[in-house]
Amino acid sequence: MVIRVLCGEKGEAIPIYVTPVLVAGITSTFLGMVIRVACFRKLGKFFTYQLAIRDKHKLVTTGPYSIVRHPSYTGVWLVHGGITACFLAKGMWITESGVMHTITGWIAGTLWAGMLVFVTFIGLRAKEEDKMLHIEFGKEWEAYAKRVPYRYVPGFI
Repeated sequence: MVIRVLCGEKGEAIPIYVTPVLVAGITSTFLGMVIRVACFRKLGKFFTYQLAIRDKHKLVTTGPYSIVRHPSYTGVWLVHGGITACFLAKGMWITESGVMHTITGWIAGTLWAGMLVFVTFIGLRAKEEDKMLHIEFGKEWEAYAKRVPYRYVPGFI
């Protein structure tokens, strides 16, 4: 499918395409959002942006946490990877308009790349989270980690 959008300094029409990369990016973004929402709902009051143990904290091992130990991070990576694929897919406005060859585009691209680096390193936090939960829940966490050995992707990592 091709859509023509007026763009550029001369107002010329630039074709915008629906490509397999765009479809994969949209799918990844949507899947990541669904996973993140499921994690927020499952954790409820135990969800925090900082590593913390709350009063009357319970080890959550159901829902997405029955598949991998850190599904929320998987969701973040799927969302950011999907958005990046959408931005960079051939035929998309960002790649076809030439905006990335401007100072504004360069700044935006640099900021986005910086955010991707941050999102990549956020996974390192999972080791600290596992340590903290192991200390707090002991044998219960050990049984959970044995039952759910993968942190991010079932059967892989």
